[in-house]
Parts: sequence; structure tokens; C-alpha cells
Amino acid sequence: MREAACPTLLVLGGRTPLLDRLPAPFRELNEALVAGVRNGLEALREDGPPGLRIARVREAGHMLHLQAPEEVGRLVRDFLLP
Repeated sequence: MREAACPTLLVLGGRTPLLDRLPAPFRELNEALVAGVRNGLEALREDGPPGLRIARVREAGHMLHLQAPEEVGRLVRDFLLP
């Protein structure tokens, strides 16, 4: 993302995955992944490339284009047609 040379829209799901049913080693690995992604996004917000827009769809998870297609569509449309 840091090397993007053109305007970029990053759309994220706002729901954290449910990890409580995973076996402990997988749960710990997934928790570390979620924390790493969160830290990376915070760094991008502070020091990302020009033209980077980060949007979050609160009611969606990993499959946000299926869980909130109207909101994702609106974000993409607003980004492409300002």
C-alpha cells in the first residue's frame, strides 16, 4: 500500500471474526493476525501514500461485498466519481 502510485480505496469490514470456537493455537494465531492488521492500518493512516482512502463498513466482516453490497457500492462509486 505504501508504494501505491495512484489514488487507492481500501474498504474494510468492521466486525472482528469470532475466534472463541477455534482451538487455542489457531485462536492465538488469528488474534495476532487481527492485531497486526490493526497496527498496519494505524500506520497507514498516519503515514500512507497520498491518495489513500480507508473506509470501514461496520456491519460487515470479511465478506463485506456480500454482507453490505449497497454500502460497498456507494463507497466505490463515491471514490471513483467524486
